[in-house]
Amino acid sequence: MSMRESSPFLSTKAAAERLGYSESTLEKYRHTGDGPPYLKIGKGRIAYDVTELDRWARSRSFRSTSEYKAAPYEPVRDPANERQRYLRSGVRIPR
Repeated sequence: MSMRESSPFLSTKAAAERLGYSESTLEKYRHTGDGPPYLKIGKGRIAYDVTELDRWARSRSFRSTSEYKAAPYEPVRDPANERQRYLRSGVRIPR
């Protein structure tokens, strides 16, 4: 077994495969802070500790849907877009 095969760290691709996610999902999770802990090694290299990855996955297990609540969806509001949407709908917007 080579040193690389016995490494306790996984690439984004390997971590995604282990969790059953796509690489882009883990990238989004890194951006939003919703995913497993990761390490940034050098310039742009990301690694996941296997132990932390498994711990994060286990922390997301539930027995019932009543044990958790999904975060409410709150889209970013853009006043310019809202104004255009209302103008298209024919609703008058007070100034």
